[in-house]
Amino acid sequence: MTSASKGELQSLNVFLCHSSGDKPVVRDLYRKLRADAINPWLDEVNILPGQDWDLEINEAVRESDAVIVCLSRSSITKEGYVQKEIRAVLGVADEKPEGIIFLIPLKLEECVVPEKLRRYQWAELFTESGYEKLLQALLVRASQLQAVAAAKSAPEQEPKRPIADLPQQEDELDRVLTLLLRPEERNHLIRLDQGGTNNYVGRHSLREELRRLRALGLIQSNPGRSVGEMADNRRFDLKEFVRLTALGREYLVRLAYFRNLPT
Repeated sequence: MTSASKGELQSLNVFLCHSSGDKPVVRDLYRKLRADAINPWLDEVNILPGQDWDLEINEAVRESDAVIVCLSRSSITKEGYVQKEIRAVLGVADEKPEGIIFLIPLKLEECVVPEKLRRYQWAELFTESGYEKLLQALLVRASQLQAVAAAKSAPEQEPKRPIADLPQQEDELDRVLTLLLRPEERNHLIRLDQGGTNNYVGRHSLREELRRLRALGLIQSNPGRSVGEMADNRRFDLKEFVRLTALGREYLVRLAYFRNLPT
């Protein structure tokens, strides 16, 4: 790896989710990541005597920039803590915007990837180029974080003009607003704003729609709740899981204004 690449990866926080039976291989992976300027999190290194195991792991997962889920023939069939860790990681991954690299399944040996992880492309550590591909994914994640940091530090743009000052070009502006979101996503926002959000049924497509609305900054998760908690076999009130942001309310006001201009 070049020095430039190491510079990009420096201080990248990576959580190593693994089974205790895979400790020897994971320890070696930990050393390799450290040598490449990455900051991996390993329970036997980072948890001190007397600390709460569950609390430290959950906090480490949430503070990580990426999570590597190490898979082996024994870990995918073993009941216990590693399965609990994977559920926690999936919950955090559900809160990330689409297109973000966060959860990376890593095969330590040839094995079947669990169904709940198959939506994510995996790497194979045991192959000749497996570790290099893993580093490539982490480099992409580092670039994503740098882009977010650059956007936050960019000069503030000129404040938006009040709605009353906007040109009354109903057709053009309405098309822009309509193209921004799919109809079902706009309906989620409208129902959230009006309070009529009960009787939803948990399903994968709904979770995808909500993740996109969150990525656009129009909604945010309620504290302590995750969209991933939505069970597929029960009905629920959407307000329990998400709420409108100030940007979401502004969008609805603009939508209502430009759709109700006098003829």
